[in-house]
Order: sequence, then C-alpha cells, then structure tokens
Amino acid sequence: MRQPQIFFGYFLLGIFPLVFNVNAQKKLPDSLPDFNFPGVGVDSVKNSFFGKGRPLIVFYFDPTCSHCEKQAQWISESIEGFEGVDLLWLAWEINDAIPVFKEHYFSQASDNLYFAIDPNYSFDGIFGFSEIPTVFIFDGKNNLMRKFKGEIKAERLLKILNRNSQ
Repeated sequence: MRQPQIFFGYFLLGIFPLVFNVNAQKKLPDSLPDFNFPGVGVDSVKNSFFGKGRPLIVFYFDPTCSHCEKQAQWISESIEGFEGVDLLWLAWEINDAIPVFKEHYFSQASDNLYFAIDPNYSFDGIFGFSEIPTVFIFDGKNNLMRKFKGEIKAERLLKILNRNSQ
C-alpha cells in the first residue's frame, strides 16, 4: 500500500517545480509597455516620454546593490556615448539612497536621464520577471532589443545601440 503513496509523493515533487516555473516565467514585452512611476525630482515618469526616435535603456536597480553601483559607474564614465539615448533608472523600492546614488554617479545635469521608483512593486507585472539589476534596451520605436540580467558594461550597450542604428 505504501508504493502508491511514494509514487504520488515523487510525482508531486517532480511536477511542483514545473508548475511554479511556468507561472514565474512571464513573457517579455515585445515593445515598451505602458507604465507610470513616481519620479525622483519630477512628478512621474511615463512610457509616453520615450520612443520619439531615441532609444531607451531601462535599468531596474537597487541603489545599495554593488552590481548596480558598478553598472552606474560604467555608464557614468561613458555618459558622452549615451547622448541621444534616454536612460531610465527605476528603483525597486523607495529609500533615501536613491538621491545619493543619483548625485554620486550622475551629478551632471542631463536631459536624457530619468530616475523613478516602483513603490507598488509592479515592475515584474509590467516588464516580466526581473532580478536586480536587470537592463532592458528599447529602440527608438519602443521595440525591445535586448534584456540582460545582471550588470552589463557600457561598451556592450553602446555596441548594441550602434548596430541597431546602422
């Protein structure tokens, strides 16, 4: 009589992860999804701000994450290369470290740099499941070009953007 119970137990253990993987894997958006996040230094940051012929890079980040800090350092050091590209840094939670992060890495005034907050933790529902840091690259028509989990060097981002513009 124990044989069916053991089989059933193994069956549940085998199927359980598959069910959660299917549910956790959300489809990536093909294009920039609708969003409206509270801004840092501005009222809000919306998807309608972007895609008017300029590529957009979305950095989903935590200002206290060492990988995110490394990403910001690389972008900051190569900021001239990102002229004509909108950069959205979207923090996964509200905290006092965001303005400090912004000032430390991006103290220069720039009309292509946006900071926003995801206070309702809605990013995953809008962009698909992500971890900190995640980087999305959209072209000037709001089409998704690439998604990266983890930090990515500025040179690689610029190469992707340059390949797309040719």
